[in-house]
Amino acid sequence: MRVKSREAVRGWLNATEWHVAATLTFSKETHDIAAKRLMRLFVGRMNRLIFKNAVKNNRGKKRVELVIVEENNSIGTNLHFHIAIKMPKELGDDYELFTKFIAQLWKENCGNNFITKIKTIYDSKGWIDYITKGIKGNHCDTINLHSSVFLQQTC
Repeated sequence: MRVKSREAVRGWLNATEWHVAATLTFSKETHDIAAKRLMRLFVGRMNRLIFKNAVKNNRGKKRVELVIVEENNSIGTNLHFHIAIKMPKELGDDYELFTKFIAQLWKENCGNNFITKIKTIYDSKGWIDYITKGIKGNHCDTINLHSSVFLQQTC
């Protein structure tokens, strides 16, 4: 039996072409609340560095579009977040440089002792399928809606 909510989320997220994939794994001592707080700080710093004052003023309230999915449902795995990031068009198309920027930003501001894997996405649909594998039943609790940023789709 297919999970309808998982298929709906995948359809919705696959409407966007994602450019960067990240997996951030926390230590066993890191609690859910602390990890979520680190993600909010990380996303905020990234947006402020890229868009400066346009993040908070009325010139568009720009943000980097990204989706964060939590995963901690397997025995023997630490809490970790999978992230799909769409590179802002204002930065051009150098995905490798953007990937290095994100990795350095995470390392400097959020923790050296966490395992970090950040790379360019070559199969956006495949990455979305992988990170949404934990959606079960009629809920999507694994998607971190507090730190994720979804911009309005224009036709």
